[in-house]
Amino acid sequence: MVRYGVQALLDRQTQASDSQTFKYDLPSKGGLSGLDLILRATNGGTSNLDHWLPETISKIEIIGNGDQRLFSMSGEEAFRYFWWKNGIPADYNFTEYLSEKQKVTFPLRFGRFLGDQMYGLDLSKFQNVQLAIEYNLATGGAVGATGFLTTTMEISAQMHITEVGKTPGYRGMITPREFYTWTSAASGEKEVELPSQWPLLGYMLYAREEGTSWLDTMVKQRLSLDNDARQPYRGRIEHQLAALYSRVTMRDLKYKLMATDAGTKHVPIDPIKGIAFNIPGITWVTGATDGLTKFLAATFAADTVTLQGQEMTYAKAGVVSTAIAAESLDSADMIVHGFPGQSIYRPLGDEMTFEDLLQPSEWSDAKVIVEEGNAGASCALIVEEIRPPNGGLR
Repeated sequence: MVRYGVQALLDRQTQASDSQTFKYDLPSKGGLSGLDLILRATNGGTSNLDHWLPETISKIEIIGNGDQRLFSMSGEEAFRYFWWKNGIPADYNFTEYLSEKQKVTFPLRFGRFLGDQMYGLDLSKFQNVQLAIEYNLATGGAVGATGFLTTTMEISAQMHITEVGKTPGYRGMITPREFYTWTSAASGEKEVELPSQWPLLGYMLYAREEGTSWLDTMVKQRLSLDNDARQPYRGRIEHQLAALYSRVTMRDLKYKLMATDAGTKHVPIDPIKGIAFNIPGITWVTGATDGLTKFLAATFAADTVTLQGQEMTYAKAGVVSTAIAAESLDSADMIVHGFPGQSIYRPLGDEMTFEDLLQPSEWSDAKVIVEEGNAGASCALIVEEIRPPNGGLR
């Protein structure tokens, strides 16, 4: 058995540019089981409201020989994809607090699990393999005091890799990539022909328009083979999700908020199952009235939380009398309960043995067909291909 170690590729390398495609060469030899990408950026000195680091990342890629995309997704897609695959969200720090660092981790994997002896990326099969990250810190808000601070994008990466000359005899590698993107229509069906060169382990559909339920955008989906002669998956996405939630448990995402009355926050959970708040330093006042001075409530729908920051006082001696006024809070923790939102992952075979994988070339056509209900959402189809060790080069 070949043993894997953990080696740093990049260690908190701060970028001078707020918007660029960062590229970095991977080693030329060794068996790569996975790569943990950790990104950080610092909030401005005033705040950074409802502006989360994944949305600033338009593409994360591992590229072989200049044009072989062995991994390719946006930050928003990748955060959900890894949640689906691992059952829990990857490590993160989502905060609006002034001058604090946001962080998000993307655990890229080229085998079925870390240390896989049968599937992984053999770097020696390529002339060059690069990590590429396209980002723009101004996405969603200007760089500066009320956004991300300039020149604070920080890139770290660690490799789960074998020693040089001790690469396992891989059968192939798992290569998840964004295959097709589109903007949703108000009605009708969107057909996407699946790639047919290699077997497919699974696919993920993604749709996002802030403030709109993605289940109203992507209403139904089916996998169509031979012009609908066979339909392994078919039906309302909401109902398909109910069965797939056995892959993941309901999780909490924690946000550190600079909370304001009527402020809105958008999260990668839809539908939201529940909200809880923790307000540090809450004060009990004694005097003419006794009362809890500040509290936070919220309403939520689709991916959007609308805050209700308020101040309340109670009259003394048990008299039922309250005074409520809109209030801003310097800090509050918001806990959002739910499953990975705006997405659905469908396995297409056994994820450990790779038995019964879908081979689109065996069918006259193989399509994912989505029934749409709302216009304007950003949509994508992610495919997981099982490629040969050399990426399929002739």
